[in-house]
Amino acid sequence: RSQFGDSRRTEIIDSMLDLTHEDLIEEEDLVVTLSRAGYIKSQSLDSYQSQKRGGKGKMAMASLDDNDDVLQDMFVARNHDELLFFTNLGRIYNIPVYQVPEASRTAKGRAIVNLLPLNPNEYVVKLLCTKDLDDKNLVMLTKKGIIKRTLAQEFGNIRSTGIRAITLNESDELVFCSLSSGQDTIVIATAKGQGIRFK
Repeated sequence: RSQFGDSRRTEIIDSMLDLTHEDLIEEEDLVVTLSRAGYIKSQSLDSYQSQKRGGKGKMAMASLDDNDDVLQDMFVARNHDELLFFTNLGRIYNIPVYQVPEASRTAKGRAIVNLLPLNPNEYVVKLLCTKDLDDKNLVMLTKKGIIKRTLAQEFGNIRSTGIRAITLNESDELVFCSLSSGQDTIVIATAKGQGIRFK
């Protein structure tokens, strides 16, 4: 100490840096896939390449023929984006994209009930990404013909337990949900083939 000792050259202070789990996740584009039966997965966008003329395409999910299931929603999102899940009971849940389990291109995915606190007989009608909500309207339609339009930004902050997006009458449920610019034309068709068109 007498030979090498000198005054401290660094100052030890309380860290003002608040790191979260999210800060440690590198940003990348992911393909998010949801089936109607409620299986969800994410995978790197690099799993897909542009097809040349005569290309046969690639499977985006395991064959659903045997399960009476269909692909419901599929889009590209950044892994720090928030996902909005609209359910048939009129509720919205949200989770960040990075919490969706990654799976291979041909995998079916994971059941959505493992990620969201869904009630019995509750299922996801529509999956949206919050990055698409700017200057948009959200149009919701129920089984009994109630339609509602709301500014999409109102669904920007959602509790982990979900919030109510639309109040439903008894035995009614949300069947359709989509984004609109507010200047679009909407066509609604019934099960009996009747249709109506309006702005």
